[in-house]
Amino acid sequence: MRSLSENYRESHANTHETFADLVFCALVVLILFVLALTVEVSQRVRAATAAMKPVEEVVADDMVDMTPEEIQELARKLQQQQAELAKLRSETAASSSKVRGQLAAMAGEQRFTGAREPAAFSVAYNYKTQRYHFVPSKDLNHADRRESGESDIAYLIRKRQELAEIALAARQTRAFTRGEVQRIFTAMSQYKVVTPTTSSYKIDDDRVGLYYHVLLCEYIAGDVSSDEDHEAVIVDAILAMGEHVGPPNEDMYPRCVIHVDQQTQQLTLGGVQLHPLDLRTILLSVEGRGLMLDFEGYDDQAPKWLYEQVLAPAGYVGKTPKAPAS
Repeated sequence: MRSLSENYRESHANTHETFADLVFCALVVLILFVLALTVEVSQRVRAATAAMKPVEEVVADDMVDMTPEEIQELARKLQQQQAELAKLRSETAASSSKVRGQLAAMAGEQRFTGAREPAAFSVAYNYKTQRYHFVPSKDLNHADRRESGESDIAYLIRKRQELAEIALAARQTRAFTRGEVQRIFTAMSQYKVVTPTTSSYKIDDDRVGLYYHVLLCEYIAGDVSSDEDHEAVIVDAILAMGEHVGPPNEDMYPRCVIHVDQQTQQLTLGGVQLHPLDLRTILLSVEGRGLMLDFEGYDDQAPKWLYEQVLAPAGYVGKTPKAPAS
């Protein structure tokens, strides 16, 4: 402003002329800005219009005007689309077959295959308290099994030490009366076993067995030396536990029904009420071909507390052991 005024003074111009020139320059700049904005808006409108333009469909009349090369390219694209559609149908059919197989497995058709070992509980009897204990079959088998290269002395020392540890752990778990273990045992159904013959095979009925260890029973009772009288009492008590046979069953695995009370987080097996830890101890005592568990009292998947406290620690990690009976 100051320099323009000085220039006009030198050329004998006045202040009004200087201000008019400034206004004129501002108008020119404004006009140029408006023109640029108009051009930008026009380009964006044309781009949006082109994007909204509907896709042209190829109809019979249009194909008349197409060259042979264009018709050949169109046919190639159609064949490619048909091949992709056929592949998609094949993948869908394979996925559907997999889902059907999983549903069949959940329904019990393929839950267990090829089992030959008999099902049995590993139990112990405290003849001083006249109570029964379920003991982990894996630990008991490890104590009884002689390791490769183990000497006689080393085997006996390790076996007694492991049996003593099992006994101490068992005394911390729930002890059951004779009536309770009889009801639990009777709740286990019979199952079918395949017996090979010279020319073919036959299918027989079998029942859940009972495995026990006399020395372990004596350790649980607090004795450290074997006694023949103790052994006779233990054998009679174990036989009494399995006096009654469970219901018949056409499956290859024993089956039992467990009622779940979600409000109290209690379970009932054979009329015996159990805490989650009690059921886990019972399931861990099973060896051989295992049990098929039918749960009542919930829909869909097992409650979180049941899965985390019982099923997963006992090896039932599928989260859906069996759909509840309707």
